[in-house]
Amino acid sequence: PAMERIEKFMKIASSSGTMIFPRNSRGADILAACGQLRESV
Repeated sequence: PAMERIEKFMKIASSSGTMIFPRNSRGADILAACGQLRESV
């Protein structure tokens, strides 16, 4: 999602006392997801 949408969600969630820690997506360049690698076909 766009950063604006993430920030809006964080603001709403934190206003109710929920701790929010955004994470950066990584691994797209090597087709990795959830710690697994896949082969490009």
